[in-house]
Amino acid sequence: MIYRHYKGSLYLVKGYAVYIEYIKDYEKILGVLKVQHTESNKEFAIYHLQDTKSGGTYYAYLEDEYKQDGGVVFYYDTYSKLWARPQPMFSGQVFVEEGFDGLLYEAESNSEHGFFVQRFVPLDNERLFMIIASEMRKKI
Repeated sequence: MIYRHYKGSLYLVKGYAVYIEYIKDYEKILGVLKVQHTESNKEFAIYHLQDTKSGGTYYAYLEDEYKQDGGVVFYYDTYSKLWARPQPMFSGQVFVEEGFDGLLYEAESNSEHGFFVQRFVPLDNERLFMIIASEMRKKI
């Protein structure tokens, strides 16, 4: 699914990964993705695993440093760079100052100094089409 950041950039969400202490004997590694953590800027691995007992698959990471993140959402930016952000931050709100010239979505609450907005908002097909059309008109 494609999401729009409150500042306007578009991102393609690849998935959600959970912290695990180790890869178990009955888990098969299907692939490894190198991602960059949005807060520490450190690169780490996300494993695509298959539970050979049940056949189910999931994404996981082994980095102790990020186990408190409550899982991470990982996504591509428009330059094909893969990022990972703690799930609570990805789905949380951000306070923006009054006069912020970014793209504000459904302000949850107002104060005399700014607004709370969702950090990322999912885009349906119609909204995505309108964004692309608007960008194309700017280039003509």
